[in-house]
Amino acid sequence: MFKPLKLNSQLPRYNKSEKRKTLILREPEESDSRAFVEFLDRLISEEAFLTTDHQTLEDELGYIKFMQNEIGDKKGVHLIVSVGKRKIAGVDITNLGTKRDHVGELQIYIDKEYRGIGLGKLLLNIAEEEIKKLDTIKIVMLEVFSNNESAINLYKKFGYKVVGNEENTVCYKGQFVGMTLMQKELG
Repeated sequence: MFKPLKLNSQLPRYNKSEKRKTLILREPEESDSRAFVEFLDRLISEEAFLTTDHQTLEDELGYIKFMQNEIGDKKGVHLIVSVGKRKIAGVDITNLGTKRDHVGELQIYIDKEYRGIGLGKLLLNIAEEEIKKLDTIKIVMLEVFSNNESAINLYKKFGYKVVGNEENTVCYKGQFVGMTLMQKELG
């Protein structure tokens, strides 16, 4: 079980803000389902790089239960960052299962007002360290919009390699864009 962690001291750029609030990194709980829906709706409304649509409260509750099962079975890492009851970021490394039990899929989501302060780097680093402790996942893979250069550059800095590209597979802001497939073998 992951012990809740205050992140403020690890984010110097965030701490310079006069309006800073305490950021808590923790595992998701069933009581977070409404915050998950609100967070996802905020990301969708700002047209963030997402391939999903609005989810219902029941959908998110089901997903939280799935995450809790993976955490309990030591097969995945699922962490959220909250400010009070508001979810502002999350990171998941989800086990792909069956013959791909050694592979995890990475996803990072960050609320617009909390981008650019180093939170993505911190979440990626913590998630990788936590998944290594489980000793089940040996390869982490991800898909990123091909036009999301800042995310691609972040992943490259962390040792992820481009292993493939899909062309025009997602409609984003009325345009077809591709997806870049990346992966990293954990040491």
